[in-house]
Amino acid sequence: AFTATKKAMLWDEETYGLEYDLDLFMIVAVNDFNMGAMENKGLNIFNSKYVLASTETATDKDFENILGIVGHEYFHNWSGNRVTLRDWFQLSLKEGLTVFRDQQFSAFHGSEAVKRILDVRRLRDHQFPEDEGPMTHPVRPESYIEINNFYTSTVYEKGAEVVRMLYVLLGKDMYYQVMTEYFKRFDGQAITIEDMLKVIEEVSGRDLKQFKRWYQQSGTPILHAEREDIPGGLRINFRQELPDSPAQQGKKAQLIPFKIAFIGSDLKPLNSNLKGKSQHEHLIEITEMEQSFDFTGIPADAIPSMLREFTAPVRLKTSMTQNEYLTALAAETDSFNKYEAAQLLAEEMIGREQLPETYIAAFRSLLHDTEKDPYLTSLTIQAPSVENLASLHETIDIEGIFQSHKRYLKQLSEHCYPDLFQAYNKLKNEDPTAMDSRSTARRELRNSCLFLLAASEKPEAVALVKQHYREAMNMTDKVIALNIISSLEDPERDDILTDFYQKWEHDILVIDKWFAAQAASTHPQVLNHVQALLKHRDFDMYNPNRVYSVFRSFARNNPHGFHHPSGLGYKIVADYVLKIDRSNSQVAAKLAGMLSRYQKFDSTRQELMIQSLKRISEHGPLSSDVYEVVSKSLKDSKI
Repeated sequence: AFTATKKAMLWDEETYGLEYDLDLFMIVAVNDFNMGAMENKGLNIFNSKYVLASTETATDKDFENILGIVGHEYFHNWSGNRVTLRDWFQLSLKEGLTVFRDQQFSAFHGSEAVKRILDVRRLRDHQFPEDEGPMTHPVRPESYIEINNFYTSTVYEKGAEVVRMLYVLLGKDMYYQVMTEYFKRFDGQAITIEDMLKVIEEVSGRDLKQFKRWYQQSGTPILHAEREDIPGGLRINFRQELPDSPAQQGKKAQLIPFKIAFIGSDLKPLNSNLKGKSQHEHLIEITEMEQSFDFTGIPADAIPSMLREFTAPVRLKTSMTQNEYLTALAAETDSFNKYEAAQLLAEEMIGREQLPETYIAAFRSLLHDTEKDPYLTSLTIQAPSVENLASLHETIDIEGIFQSHKRYLKQLSEHCYPDLFQAYNKLKNEDPTAMDSRSTARRELRNSCLFLLAASEKPEAVALVKQHYREAMNMTDKVIALNIISSLEDPERDDILTDFYQKWEHDILVIDKWFAAQAASTHPQVLNHVQALLKHRDFDMYNPNRVYSVFRSFARNNPHGFHHPSGLGYKIVADYVLKIDRSNSQVAAKLAGMLSRYQKFDSTRQELMIQSLKRISEHGPLSSDVYEVVSKSLKDSKI
């Protein structure tokens, strides 16, 4: 943690010109802590999982999280402490800016492309669903009962995306000029979001009246983009769709920064003309509900590369074809859009009974060069999660999605088994404990290959996973194997789980991983396993990390198990909301929120989730934290 702090101090001095102002900086690690960390001036308090780590006990992902979270709390010294909030409605003023700063910092110490993809995945997995649920709210909330409930993905992650859009619109040099003036002018003051926007307007000369709607309007904009042939080029017609939310209707057009380029049929990047400028990539600003842009100097069959770098937190809807996405997968110069093409292709393939040869060939080609950017390749070959796929449906058939997802992985593994096996062997590091970026990236791709090999369900693949577990010399390799084994109906499953537990039962953070692996498993008996975990001698409902290791893994990462048609998953969560609310209302409210997104499920599951929410609401005196979540979740229920 202190190494990460020193890196953060140096980066903030060199990037933002901000120095630490005290002679002493202290860190405290706490096992029983609701948050990840807290930025007390000069004395940062951390959840122990974001401080205590070694290659033997922590995964590569743990080390990434430690770097980012330690950086985040240190950066609050300026964006949060020296420049602070007038009131809690301004929470994203410090959190949105500081999350953006910690994202920049992590990208600087790793891969900018990989970090961008991981940040967008997090946004889509957590914030987009929040926008669609009963707890939807603007980046700056209009009201609250309990402020603890608004330390949310919207305030943090979407807030960071709003700052990122300002960075894109202003350009790098102007952004840092603005930030220099911002910290100089407001040092020692408690301010509002309007104060920040006013500085940006004064220094940059931009009018941000329309941009301010990103702080005021809730929900995720849907941006439709359609192509139209014009003489000598293409016209892109945009249409903004801004869904109503319970507290907001009739929303106004957002200012959407949008990077776009074009690819030729020969797979080469094209220059296009827009308003007299000829270049490969253009930054356009979409400001109206319906708006068109004409790009000339390109052939009619040019393939657009849209929303490059994911320059705005929107859902993009296009009419691009499977063949065009295959071309993009091969020829994209924007790393995010290469990843996006792979994801969109996988979404389409998951709904098919058989995978076409063109798709299998394209997937194989990704495995041929494992050395160029192994971490990016790993992300590109990973399938969308069941939860992510479910969010794309108006009515969620969770069983159908799960089975389609499983069939896709099995077919892909069977077709590409030799390629995956070759890549797996080639990517083994000479030093399995090495922590340099190259070694961790190779390990990431190797473990993605192992996961896909296991999806074939071949006996030799299962044997390989067990061998991987037994030979693992670091926690990253050990945990990926444990996660896979937890889902297997295999006679050695319980022995391996017991082996892991007996070796690490003295380490509270490692045993969190043991609980999480079982709660997130797709084993047919997962409900029984979760109930057994809750009765285990090491389950402690007074320890937030242990509670989350079970319930987040189960309810968030295991939708097939959580949404079992019996409703037992909902009952288990509701039971513990009531138990934990007596001692830790913040954690209980997080658990209650797991029952709030019932609106898109079938009527049977909706009714079961609503019944669980009603049971909580009718139980008796509730904390304000839980009351707010449950009452808002039940407000528009029709059952």
